[in-house]
Amino acid sequence: AAPPRPALARVASASSRVSVWRMQRVPRVCAAYSLVKPIRYLFLFWHNYYQTSVVGLPLERAAVIEAVETAFALVGGLALGAAADRHTPFVLFACGLPALALSLAAFAHLSALSFAANVGVVALTSALVGAIDNLASGLTAAFLVDLNERARGASASIAAVVSLCSASGTVGTIVHSQLLKALVPTNDWGLVFGLAAAQAAVAAILIAPMALDDLRSSSGGPGSPGLGSKSASPRAAAPPHRRQHEQPQRDGGRTPPGPSRSFFAGLFSSSKRTATSLKQD
Repeated sequence: AAPPRPALARVASASSRVSVWRMQRVPRVCAAYSLVKPIRYLFLFWHNYYQTSVVGLPLERAAVIEAVETAFALVGGLALGAAADRHTPFVLFACGLPALALSLAAFAHLSALSFAANVGVVALTSALVGAIDNLASGLTAAFLVDLNERARGASASIAAVVSLCSASGTVGTIVHSQLLKALVPTNDWGLVFGLAAAQAAVAAILIAPMALDDLRSSSGGPGSPGLGSKSASPRAAAPPHRRQHEQPQRDGGRTPPGPSRSFFAGLFSSSKRTATSLKQD
């Protein structure tokens, strides 16, 4: 058969991307990401000002707080790499978001209590923010694309899923920045961190049904296959880490890659599929 003409190929590609908007999980993920992403920027741009101007720390101690924030954000990302091979992103979300909401709710009180309490709450909150932001921006999109490809074979949806998640986070950040312009002059930082805690709590509510579906699927109970596809097989619903550990059994029993290797290998393969999709377009 003759290859399709470019105009027809573009129409076919556009029709396959429409399916992205019909996935049951994508709207919830985008809504949750629009609430989570602004929390990262709150700490990135306003935390140092809060510690020096509101808490009243001298520059030396503020530098220590900033170093703790950076270090534990990295620790949170590395811990995510190990946990991502054992649980789906939505289960990790469901565990991390309530903890983040609680730490944000208590942040203003604990940071003003003592320097040791300040360091502790900054370390905990920074680790959670770093892990959840990395999870939302990268691994969740890759997981959705992987499930969609195996359930429906719509590889043209890769760029659309990733760009849609990123755009949602950008929109949420813009809206949140306008709220901060009104809240910061009042110097009511309990309200500022309370708003961030409420955002994390609402995001947890959005993610919780998907996490429960994944837990039911992993335990063999009745549950959604993950994308609202009735034709999705049990293997399509299985988390990527489980398929990665099944592969060595078919390849002569080689030892599966470690947690961090398989995590970064999954992100690399997702990026490679994204580039291939863009070239085909």
